[in-house]
Amino acid sequence: MRTSDGAAILQGFNAVFVAQPFGVPLTPALVGAIFLSALLVSFSTAGVLGSGIIMTTVLGAAGVPLEGVALVAGVDRFTDGFRTALDVVGNTANAVLLGRWEDRSGRR
Repeated sequence: MRTSDGAAILQGFNAVFVAQPFGVPLTPALVGAIFLSALLVSFSTAGVLGSGIIMTTVLGAAGVPLEGVALVAGVDRFTDGFRTALDVVGNTANAVLLGRWEDRSGRR
């Protein structure tokens, strides 16, 4: 199973960002719902340019109107590079850790 770490983090930040102009109070339960839905949605995020903008599930969990996507769509192209860099670093770190774990356990 593959997850897009960058998409999960960015969708969570976007939901919190969009909640503020719409006056949605950020309670601990709401932040937890945003975290959980962003994590689950990141499993199905495609590895193509602009796929992280599809965040209706995360905004729905935050109780934010879907018009909030328009606020985020303008800057999504600029944040896509950071999202991709975070995914590459995360995948590389996971590969290195798995390689070291296999060396210690003698599985090669």
